[in-house]
Amino acid sequence: MNKHFNFSLKTNVRSGENEISNIPEFLKNNDFKRVGFVIDFNLIDKIKSINSLVDLCKNDFESVVIHYYKLKFEPTYQYLDEVKKEFKKDNNSLVDVIIGIGGGSSVDLAKGIATLITNHEPAINYRGFPENLNKSIPVIAVPSTAGTGTELAYNAVFIDEESNTKLGINTTNNYPILSVLDPVMVASAPRNVAIGSGIGALIRCFETLASPQSNLVSKLFSREGFNLIFDSMPNALKNNEIDSWSKMQWGAYNSMAALLNSNSGPAGAISYYLSTKFDIPQGYGYGISGLKIAEYNTHCGYEGYSFLFNNFINDETFKFDELSKSKYVINQTKLLFDEINAPKNLKNFGVSSSEFDDFLHFCTVTAKGAFENNPINFNEESMNSIIKELIY
Repeated sequence: MNKHFNFSLKTNVRSGENEISNIPEFLKNNDFKRVGFVIDFNLIDKIKSINSLVDLCKNDFESVVIHYYKLKFEPTYQYLDEVKKEFKKDNNSLVDVIIGIGGGSSVDLAKGIATLITNHEPAINYRGFPENLNKSIPVIAVPSTAGTGTELAYNAVFIDEESNTKLGINTTNNYPILSVLDPVMVASAPRNVAIGSGIGALIRCFETLASPQSNLVSKLFSREGFNLIFDSMPNALKNNEIDSWSKMQWGAYNSMAALLNSNSGPAGAISYYLSTKFDIPQGYGYGISGLKIAEYNTHCGYEGYSFLFNNFINDETFKFDELSKSKYVINQTKLLFDEINAPKNLKNFGVSSSEFDDFLHFCTVTAKGAFENNPINFNEESMNSIIKELIY
């Protein structure tokens, strides 16, 4: 754990049931007159408050531009180049602010548009971490899943169609000026989406906790994120309770706060690989691979997950050593996966044994740096074993 560190968050959050209805007041208070929307098309018939918000904005503001996001997975740079034309004309912006409503892809697309409204080269030219950009149009994030943490981050994921790689457009210009955590939004998510995003955020807490680049404060966010998600997820899925969904949202928020102040590790890299090559939702890739890696870490003697033990047993009469506590946390997490019917391998996601060599090459060569951000080293034997357990 780093003894000298910087911890940074740039965030403005409003949380609560039907909080989305207060967005027009925020827009007026900040003197926005032309409003842009990027909305997940799948939400239109499910969440009435979204249509109500759009209608209010049409009545109260000078103009409204809406793009309905219909892609199944992450947007591409090429798609972004087409969509941006709806929000600008002759290099002039048609909107003062963009509201992204939906999963990570919808909010990320809003961030990408915000960049390209004021920066006029093709989107691919801004891949990675571009510098010396013109200031972006302000972005408001309204996530419909409790998992990605995009409402807290400036990062935006985009795929290059030609190379089939994810590089993103990552600029601090795109920190959301407001994030709205409305539990009604996530309560309507399909069960498979809720499970995938939930386990992704949960296991992100493992990875950020174990990261060699973590620090005293980031570990506190990892622990709080884990506790909130672990304790609320079964009830949220079973009873669709609004309070539990709100806790899920804040759990995901905490896990992303930890990530932004530590670093992504092997599970984060694997989730990118699985999503681009097999269209596996990122949360499932993260959750499934990260749980397997955490189990490997404890098998090799890593004790750090004991930091989460008191969420289960807060009784000094239990004389567990630190490694036993860590293994207990992992076992309880595996039981949670079983309780919510979350998969623990990739067998049903179209990843076959024929992909073993390519998967291994990715882990050992392409994503070598991410795998070094793990408390336990990987050797060829351990890497082979983990991949086989994931896909066989």
